[in-house]
Amino acid sequence: MRKSLILFALVSGLVACGGGKKDELTPYIQTLQDLDRYSQQLMRYQVYLKTEGMTSQAHDVKEVMQTLLDELEKIELEDKYVRALNNKMKRTLKAAMRKLVEPDFPTFVPNAQKSIAVVEEEFITVYSNLQRMWEEAGKTEPFPLKWEAAK
Repeated sequence: MRKSLILFALVSGLVACGGGKKDELTPYIQTLQDLDRYSQQLMRYQVYLKTEGMTSQAHDVKEVMQTLLDELEKIELEDKYVRALNNKMKRTLKAAMRKLVEPDFPTFVPNAQKSIAVVEEEFITVYSNLQRMWEEAGKTEPFPLKWEAAK
């Protein structure tokens, strides 16, 4: 009888507190939408790096990646799947930045192109995983994130 009362009190407490899992996916997606300006800037840089005479306009590619990384670092998540995807993007940015050299080095353009391509490829994968999670969560709105590839 006593065990039943304790169990009842515990279950009642969980139900009263909402007991359900907090939705971190929607706010996380909104945060990524706010950070989209950095990914768009990286895609513009990819075009600049392929265009003769415009490569100098991508001189701050490392700073843009660092700013994006700093913004991703600020995000605190409890959901282990969303957190894992956020960590994956952070690791990708760190790895891409390690490959970058100073803009006045002769290998700057190919290194920057490769670094941006690595970030693009990984972010597309993360976005598709987020989209799958979005659909599995039963969201009726269309998935709002899309990585715009450089043309």
